[in-house]
Amino acid sequence: MLVGLIQDWKKYWINEKFIGIGSTRKVYRYGDFVIKANLNDIGYSQSLKNNKSMNI
Repeated sequence: MLVGLIQDWKKYWINEKFIGIGSTRKVYRYGDFVIKANLNDIGYSQSLKNNKSMNI
């Protein structure tokens, strides 16, 4: 399931599923999942740090 979600992320990146924005990332919800779209290199770096802190 995750592979399909990752491959088709643009299908879920729509306004109806939009839940937040910051200066570095946009966030969308799909069921129990959250899709973070990095808007720049800083957002990507923050996502890496978040993943590391959550042991992902």
